[in-house]
Amino acid sequence: MNAQGAQLPQDQKQALAFAYYGGLTQVEIAEALQQPLGTIKTRLRLAMQKLRDLLQDEQEPEDKSVEVVAAYNINIEDSTNV
Repeated sequence: MNAQGAQLPQDQKQALAFAYYGGLTQVEIAEALQQPLGTIKTRLRLAMQKLRDLLQDEQEPEDKSVEVVAAYNINIEDSTNV
């Protein structure tokens, strides 16, 4: 798994590995791990949410001023409005 995957709890990593690398269904994962189906669904949902959050954080620009300029449609070339 990548760096983001390394930040997941072990039980979530295990469920993801079975699902995405092993190609198992949620029912098959539950049987293989001897866990209730609801537990597996929760682990997969939490893992996906955590990965989504980590990837979004990674993609956000560090300089927020660019977003402010774009949001307010400020013309940087025209400093007479300041």
